[in-house]
Amino acid sequence: MQAADRSMKQGMANAVREERLKRNLEYLGSHLMAKADPAAMPGPPRTTRGKAAVVCWDLSHNPAGRAYVLAKLLATHWNTELVGPIWPRFGKTLWEPLLDSGIAWHPLHVSNLEELIVAASALALAKRYDLVVVSKPRLPGLLLGLFLAEQSRCPLVLDFDEDERAFLQHHVEDPGDASAKLLAEPFGTSGTLLAAQYWTVADATTVASPALRRIFGGHLVRHSRDETAAVADRAAARRRLGYGADDIVMAFIGTVRAHKGLDRVLTAMEAIGDPRLRLLVVGSIDEPALRTRLMGMPKSVRVFPPCPLKELTNYLAAADLVPLLQNPAAAIAQSQFPAKLTDALQHGVPIVAIATPPLSEGGLNDAVDWIEPYDLKRYLDARLLDGNKPDARRARIRAIFEDEFSDGINRVRLDAAVRSAMRVANPFGRTRTEALRGIMDTVRRARADLQRGWLSKPSVRRDRARYDVAFFWKQNDSGLFGRRADLVTEYLPRTGLVRRIVHFDHSLHGSTFARMGRDYVAHRPTSFAMQFRNQALRALRLLDRPDMLRRLLLTEAPNAPPGFGGEPYYAEALVPERVAAVLREENCDPDRTIAWVCPIVWNFPAIAEHVAFHRIVVDLIDDQRSWARNQDELQRVQTTYERTLRHADLVLTNAEGNRAGFEALRDDIHVIPNGAELDFPSDSSPLPGFMRDSTRPVVGYCGNLSERIDWPLIEALATRHPDWRFVLIGPHGEGGVRDTVLQLPNVTLPGPLPYDEARRCMVAFDCAIVPHIPNAITDAMNPLKVYNYLSVGIPVVTTPVANLEALHGLIRIGDGPDAFANAIAEALATPRNFELSDDIRERIGWESRMAKITSLLESLD
Repeated sequence: MQAADRSMKQGMANAVREERLKRNLEYLGSHLMAKADPAAMPGPPRTTRGKAAVVCWDLSHNPAGRAYVLAKLLATHWNTELVGPIWPRFGKTLWEPLLDSGIAWHPLHVSNLEELIVAASALALAKRYDLVVVSKPRLPGLLLGLFLAEQSRCPLVLDFDEDERAFLQHHVEDPGDASAKLLAEPFGTSGTLLAAQYWTVADATTVASPALRRIFGGHLVRHSRDETAAVADRAAARRRLGYGADDIVMAFIGTVRAHKGLDRVLTAMEAIGDPRLRLLVVGSIDEPALRTRLMGMPKSVRVFPPCPLKELTNYLAAADLVPLLQNPAAAIAQSQFPAKLTDALQHGVPIVAIATPPLSEGGLNDAVDWIEPYDLKRYLDARLLDGNKPDARRARIRAIFEDEFSDGINRVRLDAAVRSAMRVANPFGRTRTEALRGIMDTVRRARADLQRGWLSKPSVRRDRARYDVAFFWKQNDSGLFGRRADLVTEYLPRTGLVRRIVHFDHSLHGSTFARMGRDYVAHRPTSFAMQFRNQALRALRLLDRPDMLRRLLLTEAPNAPPGFGGEPYYAEALVPERVAAVLREENCDPDRTIAWVCPIVWNFPAIAEHVAFHRIVVDLIDDQRSWARNQDELQRVQTTYERTLRHADLVLTNAEGNRAGFEALRDDIHVIPNGAELDFPSDSSPLPGFMRDSTRPVVGYCGNLSERIDWPLIEALATRHPDWRFVLIGPHGEGGVRDTVLQLPNVTLPGPLPYDEARRCMVAFDCAIVPHIPNAITDAMNPLKVYNYLSVGIPVVTTPVANLEALHGLIRIGDGPDAFANAIAEALATPRNFELSDDIRERIGWESRMAKITSLLESLD
């Protein structure tokens, strides 16, 4: 009877193996036929190596292991790159075992969901891929993969080596914490549940085990290893590790976690107490209790840190047994197929395991000794009783590896999945955009949950305010430099006159937006790189607060994808219509909405003709006619000014020079000079390194380093006074900076900085300068930076430019290198006064400016 039972089991095992071999031969036959005749395979044949991104939700710990397997399999036919975030909670660099793997990788160092969205969208705009594979599609990886596939219009494959939802029983969040957790830790419960709603968007699915295929369907792609890799000599490996011939060595490879059953191994070893029983652990230990327990068994347990994958053979070759004792009651054990099983098969090492659904495959019976959850002691007692005899199964175990778990077999399987994805993918479809829209809607709701009850100034009764404002800024740098438009929109809601502002940065062409993304990814010191974060979040509607809705409309570029992060691109001609739609969506009634425009906004005349605003305010901040490079451009600028001013009910400007320059178009222009933000919020953030390392005194400038800068003056000052440190913060103009200035050791040009960071630097200046050339451009300026300098008590030295007459007595003026240097020396010798008198606060503060503007607005009605 027992012989018949053994015969039946052997027959079943043979049948399973024959079926597996048949399936593998079918894959291989199709693959070989495709090489001979590419047209024989479905899907478009590729004539060149494409570029593939393999995405993982975190590259700094063991989730990257599965991503590496996929990248390695693809690398035969694709230029492959590992891409993913690195979360500070888990690490700082690529997972240690992969550091010398030779695979290209692109990390995104992020600490919250907003940073991930910005980094993912920038990478998607900067790089083009022909294939995106997302391994372990938790929200961070899925979101990044969707962005990449959307912008590259390429196939998307999702890969599952376990059901990520199974981890959630260990990370249950309180309902009230869900929004905060989603934004702070998108890899947790809230993010994973959100991601699971979009796991069906893939063009193809791959899974690591038949058990997972029963859940997700798709193509089977095992945790594979290289069948051509050399395996270390067993005897040499045991000698090097100090194991004797009678020792029975159990090897545990990988991250130690509670559900993986290492505690069962330690309990059995303690109960048996036989010195021949040894445990070898190679990997990180996440459980403090297990770490303490392992360290308490120094004679029988050896623990090694994670090592490069190619060095694992030096440990596994010494093993007699690999225990896989996952807790069968753990949710994750219902879907997780351990990669260490493949490692054991590769080395022909027998396995002792507790049956779980992923491991319950008939084809593994020759390699696995199955035990009940608490039978390990009995099993090990029997092994010790038999002694450490050579195991005749090693060759058969290796054969299972080569038949089913080798790179060669699984490369063909993955290739079949990719071809399936290429066949069904629609490069002009909107599937990814729609999925991203759904995810972003949830993110917006989470942000709104955290902002409930928020008011910029709780003392102001905004429910009684008479107007909404549709604000149109002429550039794409709002919120970055603390410019007049930024401060006007910050102070308007404080007047009690305005309920809410819908703020539009200038509509942005898709190609320019992509250039911003490229500069951001490359860390270039440009305005484009600096602007990208705000512009991306504006386009995705993720910078809103209750009193300020920030918007950006993207216009179509040639061959543009159907959208960006769920938001569509618009034809330029449709921008006015879309502005009207946004205002309707936000319940801004035109009869009580003021349009506030800072020209030139090229499409504002068309917007004004499309929307019947209650009133239109035009604020002339510069005169862009002086920037025109040719007659045609000058005519276009002039015409746009004329059309814009024709619609205005109230015209403001910041300088008398501007008023005089536009007097021919409007004779009712009100001069409201720029002002200072007097009550800077406290900020304890450290200064950037270039400021901390600067010698004193520091002579500083914050602003655009363009054609308005007198570079010969800067060079003369820095050359004559090598003991002064010149720190010039801001983007370089198109003409760049003189090489002779760049070479001066006491001149630092850190590039553009965000307003808050630039402000911290400004406070640390010993003297601030405005080295502008008097010309048509500066004649139309009222430099806001001067007010910012004065507001924190910094002495200011300027060249004799226009429109600063009202500040005479508060600033020093130097005409020429000698006079300018003398004025700086005098300023440095004068004690700095941080306390501003009431008179000065009234002369330069934005509160007094807004009071005048409010009075003018009220006079319109």
